[in-house]
Amino acid sequence: EGKGKTPKTAKTPAGYPGHQPQAYMSHMMAMQKMAMSSMAAQHTAAHAAAAKHAYSSIGGPPASPSKQSRKPLSDDVKHSLKKQVEFYFSLANLCKDVFLRQHMDARTGYVALELLAAFPKVMKLNATATHIAEVLESSETLELDESKTLTRLRGEEERRRWMATQAQ
Repeated sequence: EGKGKTPKTAKTPAGYPGHQPQAYMSHMMAMQKMAMSSMAAQHTAAHAAAAKHAYSSIGGPPASPSKQSRKPLSDDVKHSLKKQVEFYFSLANLCKDVFLRQHMDARTGYVALELLAAFPKVMKLNATATHIAEVLESSETLELDESKTLTRLRGEEERRRWMATQAQ
């Protein structure tokens, strides 16, 4: 009894390729890679949406910082603003912030202050590009261009490191 019958096989979970551990591991790694890629895309999309919203609400970036409203900021807000902008250029942030790296000038490493002013945490401080320029004048990690509309990392070696990875 039972001879000639094929043995019943246990059902395998969806996505599991049976008794092929290498294929299963490959499948799981591909799924993890897709999830990570999706998270990075969401991060970049959030930055882009914030910049788009800010630019559309002010009719695009102004021609110069002197034409922006210059409501004075308290010393506490200035301190918070400086810390926030310096954080954007920190190792901890630049490692994962593809959006900011993509907006670094490929030759000089500069980023527009208008872009930074459009970031949600900067907008919460009611800071303009002019305010950012003012607080960065005393920064030890960031420098301004002559027109005070762009900023970049002070150290050339560190700056080149991130400029080289901006397209990745």
